[in-house]
Amino acid sequence: MKWNYRKIMISRNGKLFVQFLVILGLLTATSLSQASVQASIDRPIVYEGESFTLLISSDGKQREMPDLSLLEKDFQILGTGNSQQVQIINGVMTSKTSWTISLQAKTSGKLHIPSLRVGKELTNPIQVTVSAPPVASSAKDGQHIFIEAEVASSDQPVYLQQQILYTVRLVFDQPILDGSLSEPAPDNALVEQLAKNKRYTSQRNGKPFTVIERRYAIFPEKSGELVIPPLRFTGSLVSRTAGRRQPSGIDPSMRRFFGGDPFASAFDRGRPVTVQGKALSIQVLPRPASYSASDWLPSAELKLNDSWLEQPPEFKVGEPVSRSITIQAKGMLATLLPTLDVNEVDGVKIYPEQPVSETQTDGVWVYGISKQNLTYMPTKAGALVIPELKLHWWDTEAGVERTAVLPQWSVDVVAGKNLPAGSVVQTENTAEAGQMSDLPIGDSVDDPDSRRQTGWLGNTLQKYWLLLILLVLIIALFLRRNRVSGKNADKGRNIPFVAEDNAEHIRSQRELQKRLHEACNSNDANAAVDVLLEMAALAKPENPPKTLPALAALLDQGSEELILLDRFLYATDETGWDGRRFYEKFRNGLAFRASEKPVRDVLEPLYPD
Repeated sequence: MKWNYRKIMISRNGKLFVQFLVILGLLTATSLSQASVQASIDRPIVYEGESFTLLISSDGKQREMPDLSLLEKDFQILGTGNSQQVQIINGVMTSKTSWTISLQAKTSGKLHIPSLRVGKELTNPIQVTVSAPPVASSAKDGQHIFIEAEVASSDQPVYLQQQILYTVRLVFDQPILDGSLSEPAPDNALVEQLAKNKRYTSQRNGKPFTVIERRYAIFPEKSGELVIPPLRFTGSLVSRTAGRRQPSGIDPSMRRFFGGDPFASAFDRGRPVTVQGKALSIQVLPRPASYSASDWLPSAELKLNDSWLEQPPEFKVGEPVSRSITIQAKGMLATLLPTLDVNEVDGVKIYPEQPVSETQTDGVWVYGISKQNLTYMPTKAGALVIPELKLHWWDTEAGVERTAVLPQWSVDVVAGKNLPAGSVVQTENTAEAGQMSDLPIGDSVDDPDSRRQTGWLGNTLQKYWLLLILLVLIIALFLRRNRVSGKNADKGRNIPFVAEDNAEHIRSQRELQKRLHEACNSNDANAAVDVLLEMAALAKPENPPKTLPALAALLDQGSEELILLDRFLYATDETGWDGRRFYEKFRNGLAFRASEKPVRDVLEPLYPD
């Protein structure tokens, strides 16, 4: 039972009454949340010498650090961090603890991250592939920044509408002041970015580099040659002479006025640079002639899931039975999944609803998910066979057609209440699928005897609903009485009532402020950036800034700190940002200017939604 309380100043008796309601809610709770742990990595394929991140999350407060000793066999632990989140939604408090572990593989090949113990639970095992780094000719030429692009499984055939994993990396060994990286835009294809940017260190030809990686899912809509144009980066790098240049002794306020050191040259402030990757060409095969189904479903893995796990529920004449069937396709958009074709069955009316679809991603694959609800209404007693459901699909990994099958069910339909065996319930077909015309829900016959047995309050569920309504009315009358009496007793002193939507807004602000404090305390710059942009989106939902420079242009104070944080994210040296000192500037939230100037979001592509 969930309650949505509003903040209100009430009398001492009122406080006691609210405490009573809280205790009552705790006593009537029907379920307890159980902690569960989950492990994931930021990318499944890394190169030798690269660092990657292992994320372990636990539902509930968990103070015990995971046991990382099993990792030391194949990985070097570079660093660890942890954070906690607490949310209160509609009076229900949930908490989550997360640990981030930076790892580097000791050997190459397919390595396994074993199940790790967190308290009394174990995480799921994970496989990571460590391969030799690509040969970077641009690094040999002495360039300090270049672009790598590749397509996963380029040696396997690619079919129409199949997912293509496209990875692009911006590799550099000097800090980036500003810049933008273009997006892939091939003709006759859909493009979906799979996750936010990944930032890590790597080796290229024996030299250390910083890498910003993006992954995209590309779905060709036409067979033949698919050309992915080269991506381009345009920006400026910090020159090495800028770091060696002696400070001019200019007062910091003068630097702010001039936007930097007025005696510094343009070369010191940043060296303009433009680099371009390489174009990739992929041959897309058409739908195979041997494919037998009408709906073309190219997928790496397709599953049919039935809400009837072991056996269907009991069937009674005139009473509806619900069933949910879910299609999950790996490497397919949900918009391409079909509506299930359900055949008519003698002795039962079937009413399908419109499917509900969504597309999810794990950072490497997209997963199309479609859920369709069916309602079965038996019209006569006796044996009933619900036929199997088949869905043909093309296995892109093996290059063969496969069939997902839900087996047939054999059930015995019993007569409804006060209906003799062999009786038939008459139904009428409706104009629209999924609607039922004057069909009884629940008891098919009004039975006075059964009404006497259940009592004037009806069944147990009805009792709970009536008690709930009665309790809500009591609360409403009590609050109204305290509001009126409070106005009279306080002699004109206003009692602050917080509107429900405003209260939710305040809760969100406090939660974000707490997350920002945790990120700054743990010196997690990337987490701090995410929280700051969420805070800005909450304050400016109509036109939220998407980058730190864009946010800095809107603030009355803290702009310099945001610009320095933005530069730190692209620096090759990962030290030098003081999260706790940074938080002091934003401990009271974001201070926006009264009048805002338009700003060009030059770094938007590097901070996608």
